[in-house]
Amino acid sequence: MSRRNQVIELPSDRAFGLFFSVLLGALSMYLYTSALLIYAQCMAVLTGVMFISAMLKPRTLRSLNRNWMLFGLMLGKIVSPIVMGFIFFAIFSPIAIIMRIFKRDELRLRMQSRLTHWKMKDHSSKAADDFKNQF
Repeated sequence: MSRRNQVIELPSDRAFGLFFSVLLGALSMYLYTSALLIYAQCMAVLTGVMFISAMLKPRTLRSLNRNWMLFGLMLGKIVSPIVMGFIFFAIFSPIAIIMRIFKRDELRLRMQSRLTHWKMKDHSSKAADDFKNQF
């Protein structure tokens, strides 16, 4: 199945409405404590409408639920490459540059007076009995 035709599983409309009513209620309380009473009252009314809709007729929240999920997916497609690029260029690239400066070859890619890339095993250090009853 291609990604474009993939069906997105939405949370239930009631859970979506209750979650957003709690979120909007917390925002309303924050605005109230910040002395922004008009905005706090608007958020309180929106909280009540969302809560009542979630409890009595959750089907009315279906389009908001779907649009919120699509917004999250779109945001993930934008933010994920940025975060992964930052991790790559901030962590892996400096380590690789430092290893090249010190001429480290952890993957043993260069042939240096060896006939093979195989690493010879030292049989004297470990006995076969060491692998039994490890814990």
